[in-house]
Amino acid sequence: MDLLVCTDSFHHYPNPQKAINEFYRVLEKNRYLLLADFWKPFPI
Repeated sequence: MDLLVCTDSFHHYPNPQKAINEFYRVLEKNRYLLLADFWKPFPI
């Protein structure tokens, strides 16, 4: 896999480190992970 994209879901993962390890496991060497997660725990 050349590119893995994860948007607006990372804060829902019960074990973020396990998810990161899996992302890198499936990516080929010298490829890209795009992780974008916008989360605000409290209202403005």
